[in-house]
Amino acid sequence: MVNRERQDETVRRVEDIFSSYQPEQSGLILGELSSLGFVRVGGNPAAVSMENKGMEIFVVAGMDEQGRMVSHEIRRFEEIRK
Repeated sequence: MVNRERQDETVRRVEDIFSSYQPEQSGLILGELSSLGFVRVGGNPAAVSMENKGMEIFVVAGMDEQGRMVSHEIRRFEEIRK
């Protein structure tokens, strides 16, 4: 079972990453997520899916036609299982 305090801290860090960059800086955002242990698990031109299994967190970032991040969603695995 994941440590809830560490999971909450990771969610806050992910939110900080998304709020620190402009939508056209998607490469930097993905790099920052990778540095936190997130691995790309899927994606297509319209969305990038990443997860951190150790922290049990899933992230989906919506992309526009120019490759800019236009939306994101952060979910804990327990939320997805419900």
